[in-house]
Amino acid sequence: MPYKSGVYKIENKNNGRVYIGSAVDFKKRWRQHRNDLNSGRHHSQKLQRAWNKYGEDAFVFAVVEIVFDESELLTREQAWIDFWDSSKHGYNISPTAGNCRGVVPSEAARAHMSEAQRRRGKRKPHSEESKRKMSIALKGRIISESARAAISRAHKGRAKSPTECQNISKGKKGKHLSEEHCKALSTAHTGKGNALKTHCPHGHPYSTENTYFAPKTGYRQCLTCIRARIARRAAYTLAKKLRMQLGMDVEIQIPPAQGSDWADGFLLDA
Repeated sequence: MPYKSGVYKIENKNNGRVYIGSAVDFKKRWRQHRNDLNSGRHHSQKLQRAWNKYGEDAFVFAVVEIVFDESELLTREQAWIDFWDSSKHGYNISPTAGNCRGVVPSEAARAHMSEAQRRRGKRKPHSEESKRKMSIALKGRIISESARAAISRAHKGRAKSPTECQNISKGKKGKHLSEEHCKALSTAHTGKGNALKTHCPHGHPYSTENTYFAPKTGYRQCLTCIRARIARRAAYTLAKKLRMQLGMDVEIQIPPAQGSDWADGFLLDA
């Protein structure tokens, strides 16, 4: 064969239906087609079914156009697919040369793909050694501003599923932030929401001595308000116990200054 590359057809001599393709080497491509068809694993189910029905002797391989420039192969293949309309009246599964665009998978194919995805989701979890290696590889990695913007756009407006929310909650349970992490969070949120305020809603200043950072979230809170809240809770619990023991209403009044001092012992346990 003097010229190797171009567009070819595989024609069924019984009904005239064709399969259109392009090849860099006609001989190798025809051999590959025959091997796939004879082993029952050809990518075109329509051609495979016809091959099984009519047999190998019913088909002929023919060159329809020689193409010298290999970059033009798909363009010329597309022209011949359109000419023969081989995706509708032939054995091509796609109306587009070189890809599967426009192909509608069957229900069986959809079920097979779905099962494959489910199996992929149940793959073996990473070992502790693998996790450690991945952690080392990612440490110190700096994400560019463009990448950050792309991640932000992808997550905006995205609703989390109940399962995803549960997984996030489980991952955060029992996790305590270090003091350095809390300070870093505070610095990062400077100028945002609560970080802009210099006093709590009750008027107490957010000073160094009067500021408490929640271990889990790093959220800033007023120590005076926390102590007063704990004191009120302790007074309510004590009044309830006395009410049950004495069988009469009991009310305990705690001045704010005394309440703050009284709550010092409870803060460590809270």
